[in-house]
Amino acid sequence: MTIDNDACFVKTESFVETEVDGEVVLMDIDNGQFFSLELTGRRVWQMLDEHDSVNKLAAVLTTEYDVDADECRVQVAELLTNFQSRKMVSVRAG
Repeated sequence: MTIDNDACFVKTESFVETEVDGEVVLMDIDNGQFFSLELTGRRVWQMLDEHDSVNKLAAVLTTEYDVDADECRVQVAELLTNFQSRKMVSVRAG
């Protein structure tokens, strides 16, 4: 699946979250599955409330980490694809 770098993502409402020992723990209230996010995954998840596209997320991450902008966009797109496949995020209709 190819993600448009300008597509807008939102967290789905079927997850509840809490922070435990520096990790974000998510539970899918529809099926009871748990997910744990650390490091960059946790940071992207937290930023989704304010920055909703690959381009916006990558722009912030490149100021926080020593990473090439193009590589950062690729990695963020892969992470959002993973989130989307687990129904953690959806693409917001424009």
